[in-house]
Order: sequence, then C-alpha cells, then structure tokens
Amino acid sequence: MTQVSRRLFAVAATLNGSEYDFVGNFPSLREAHMAGRLYASNLARQQLQAAG
Repeated sequence: MTQVSRRLFAVAATLNGSEYDFVGNFPSLREAHMAGRLYASNLARQQLQAAG
C-alpha cells in the first residue's frame, strides 16, 4: 500500500512476493487494508480451487 495523497491510498497485492496486482485506490487506510486482505484471500482461494 502506498499513500498517494493525504486522503488516498493505492493498494497492490501479491501472493508470491514478485507479481503484484493493482487492487485500487481507497479514501481511508482502513478501507485500503480491508481491500488488500480481501483481494489476497480471494486470489488464494481461486488458486486452490484451480489446483484441486
């Protein structure tokens, strides 16, 4: 997560530490954290379903 301005946070998420996906821009730190966690959780779930 990167603070873009005083009230704007950009979020990128990764599962493997090398490939990042842009999640979005959020007006609060709380929303940015929630979005990043949700994105990573959903991505991990999708990868597990595809593997199984």
